[in-house]
Amino acid sequence: MNQIPITQAFLGGLFGLMAARQRSLVRIVACALAALGAVLEGIASIAVIKGVHETIIAIPSGLLFVQYTFRLDPLSSYFNLAPAVVSLAVSIYSFKFTATAFSQPLRTIFAAFNQPRREIQTEFEVSAYYPTPVRFESGIEPAFETHLYSPRKERILARASRLRTIQAGSIHAYLTYIFITLIVLLLFGVRS
Repeated sequence: MNQIPITQAFLGGLFGLMAARQRSLVRIVACALAALGAVLEGIASIAVIKGVHETIIAIPSGLLFVQYTFRLDPLSSYFNLAPAVVSLAVSIYSFKFTATAFSQPLRTIFAAFNQPRREIQTEFEVSAYYPTPVRFESGIEPAFETHLYSPRKERILARASRLRTIQAGSIHAYLTYIFITLIVLLLFGVRS
C-alpha cells in the first residue's frame, strides 16, 4: 500500500489545525511555498530554454495507473517564465502585508492620477510614547467623478432647468403648441 496520500492528508490536517490558531505563521508558510513553487517553475523554464529541447516530468499521484505529466518545450517555457517571475514577486511581497499594504505600490504608481490622501491621528493621554487610540484614514480623489461626471451632470441639469420653464405650463398650452406646430408643418408641406 502506498503511504504517500495518507501522509499528505495527515500533513494537510495538521496545517488546517495550525491555520486556525497561528494565522501569521500560515501566511508565512503559504507565501514561502508559493515562492518555492515560483522558483522551481522558473528553474524548469530556464533549463528548457537553455537546453532547447523538450522536457517531460511525470509525478505519481498515488492512484494505480494515474500520474501527473508536465511537458515543457522551449516556446511554452518562455510563456511560463513570465508567470513564474510575477508569482515570485507577489509571494515575496506578500510575506508581511495585508490587503491594504499590498495595494500600496499601485497607489504609488497612480499617485499623480488618483491623488491619494493619508491621515493618521493619535491621541496621547500619558506621554508621547504611549498613544492610546490611533485613527488611520486613507483614500483617493475620485478623478472621474470630479473631472468627468460632475461637470457634465451640471451642464445637463442646467439645460434641464431651462427646459423646465417650457414644460411648466398647462395642458391647454401644450395643445396650443401642438396645434401651431401642425399648422406650420401643413403649410410648409403643401408648398413643397
